[in-house]
Amino acid sequence: MKVLNPKALVDTISKRGRRTRRALTARRRAMEVRRNPEDARRWAKLGRALERRKDWQAAGDAYSAALRLRPDSAIYHGKLARVAKVQGAWQDVIAHLRRALELQPGKYVWVRALGRCLAQGGELAEAIDIRDLDRLEVSLARAKDRTRVLKVIAKVAESLGQWQRASEALQEMIDRAPHEHEWRYRLAHSLERLYSVPFTFGADGVASNSHAPEDAFDQAVRHFSYLVEHHPRRVHAVHRLGGLHEAHGDLEAAAEVYRLAVQRLEEIDATWTHMALQNWRFRLAYVTRQSDDVRIGRTVTPDLDTVAPLTTTCAGFFEAHITATGLRISGYLAPGTKESVAIHVGGRVLKRITVDAGPWLPTFSYELTHEVMGQFDERTELELTVEGRHLVTTANATTVRVHVPGGNGKLPELLAEGRVPTKWGGWPPSESEQVARLLVYVRAKEILERHFGKHLFLFYGTLLGHHRDQGFIPGDDDFDCAYLADSTHPKDLKVELQETSLRLMELGLDICFAGNGRMIKVGLNGMWIDVIPVWFHRGRAWSFDAHELQKEAFEPVVPATFMDREVYVPRDTEAFLVDNYGPGWRTPRSDFRYYQDKNDRKVLATTWLTPSEVREFAERAERVRAGSPSAGRFAGLEIPGGEPGFR
Repeated sequence: MKVLNPKALVDTISKRGRRTRRALTARRRAMEVRRNPEDARRWAKLGRALERRKDWQAAGDAYSAALRLRPDSAIYHGKLARVAKVQGAWQDVIAHLRRALELQPGKYVWVRALGRCLAQGGELAEAIDIRDLDRLEVSLARAKDRTRVLKVIAKVAESLGQWQRASEALQEMIDRAPHEHEWRYRLAHSLERLYSVPFTFGADGVASNSHAPEDAFDQAVRHFSYLVEHHPRRVHAVHRLGGLHEAHGDLEAAAEVYRLAVQRLEEIDATWTHMALQNWRFRLAYVTRQSDDVRIGRTVTPDLDTVAPLTTTCAGFFEAHITATGLRISGYLAPGTKESVAIHVGGRVLKRITVDAGPWLPTFSYELTHEVMGQFDERTELELTVEGRHLVTTANATTVRVHVPGGNGKLPELLAEGRVPTKWGGWPPSESEQVARLLVYVRAKEILERHFGKHLFLFYGTLLGHHRDQGFIPGDDDFDCAYLADSTHPKDLKVELQETSLRLMELGLDICFAGNGRMIKVGLNGMWIDVIPVWFHRGRAWSFDAHELQKEAFEPVVPATFMDREVYVPRDTEAFLVDNYGPGWRTPRSDFRYYQDKNDRKVLATTWLTPSEVREFAERAERVRAGSPSAGRFAGLEIPGGEPGFR
């Protein structure tokens, strides 16, 4: 610990810049410390004055001096935690909060602060110790408001995958407030996890769950059923109940609940229901087997011949499910794992996927399309490993059996040719497909320029590939381009894009919208490209995301050549690439993902069409088709990874 020299600090503050009020206060506090160097309170006041000046290092030194004089002060530990947080010293943050809680057990301010750190993960993940949950639980005995502490414990236990402890805390909360349906939903989820996941990662490594799976199932069903009956607007609870019955093998009960879920979802007119309705209808068809859809016959089940006792080499947990769009694989890994997850099919590595190392339990999610599944053998095995260590699924099985009736078995041949599924789970497009998309762009560019006076320029991944790689990014399976829209308000943009779409149909282009109702996609001869409007609102440029750019970064556009075709690019391409991909955009990243700010996404969502608005647009599109035999068609909403591709 550095010991501050009050006299030197006074001199330093006096010489720095203007004599602001905060500078004068800090100088006065330093002089007080100089006169009373053994007074801990004066050191703490100096620390606060330095904090206000954002002199974090000196503030930390001042608080450390106060703590040296009063080592039993939880307050000073709390102040040091605050300064350490600003400095990014996460180990120090948690260490000080732990000590503060030890000195003042049950003090809610320390419970809450430590709980937030533990639930946050991210940069704090490596500093987290599972025993911190024990420290929070010890505080319950001295807590003045038990429910407040239980809320913190439940949140932390959920984030650390401690489903038993989360369910116990949530159950006590529900006993105190039976009508808190949000708590009950979280309790049902924790019990569902207890039923599905056979172990937890504890302080001593992997440990089997002590809670009986069937008891957890019964309790989860009871709480989900309560929500279904008493909170009908909480439609996700209905769907989750159906999923719980399906996982338990009770397909008749699952079908009954899924029907109710679809019925209630159809009554909601919101953009998020587009994809949800497609997925929920598929689940109903899947459990009833009342369809000749080839996807319905595909199954995934744990291979009970691979069940083995849990060991310290267990790398994590995974689940695999057949969905409307493919084979979804998701799960989490042991704390601190940063290596990629290898997906093995039939003993061969099919794909390595990057994990999200932010949470204490790093997570992953990936979906193979039904097209890729069609290349499997009719019966094969799927397993996941990290650096040679297996992940386990339900019942402690390390492998799942995949049944694909009619699978052509060409997967080994394709892998031998070097083909690898893209980050979206499908096969990378062929060169002829890429050229076909480029030709759609050329046609759309001509139409927008001639009939709208707009310039269609390359955008997002297509622009990055053109500028950095002089071609398409390897494996890129879409084509992004954009133009500057006229509207500056979300509601006006929604109207403008519908009118633009209808006019493009009149001029012979096919139109569809993204699965969430986002406009627009343009097609010719079954090939589709994303035509993204760029509009300006609240001082920023908006498109798929919000960007800290102005109109001057985009126009006037610059002519360029792409695969021997004339294209347009933004006026300041590199400014956009830095804003969207960061300063390291020149280095290819296979793990790049978009993470939209929650508030930005709310603004963008107001430009998307709801189900009723899509139906109204479809009626207008039919009138356009009826009035012009040469008009394009409206293909509805895109189905990611689906067949034939749209609904």
